[in-house]
Amino acid sequence: MFPPRNPLLLESMGNLPVPRTLPRSWFAERTMSPRHVPASVTELSRIGLFAELPGETLTKLAELMKRDEVAAGTAIVREGENGDRFYVLLSGIAAVSQNSLGGRRVLRAGEYFGEVALAMQVPRTATVTAMTP
Repeated sequence: MFPPRNPLLLESMGNLPVPRTLPRSWFAERTMSPRHVPASVTELSRIGLFAELPGETLTKLAELMKRDEVAAGTAIVREGENGDRFYVLLSGIAAVSQNSLGGRRVLRAGEYFGEVALAMQVPRTATVTAMTP
């Protein structure tokens, strides 16, 4: 449907002391392996949610993020499952679908998802699927 241009890159966040503007429950346990490169402060500052945060806070966030490249067609999260991560889309395109509502919404670089399940402590409210590799 969409031509593959850039790989779909995601950042997910782990536990950290967060500023008052972000609920602590948005951040899940962090896992990190040598193949994962943390986000840069520059990348995070381009995300609307983080744009107003001071550099020191962005640095802490960047250190606690895990980067993943996701293949096209892969479900990143599924509606109804427990939410343990908050995701930021760095590149690529993802589709959001909900069984109860039908239809799809498209997410692009700079957008985020997964905050509802973490903030409200409810199961995932939608399925998010990578549309570009």
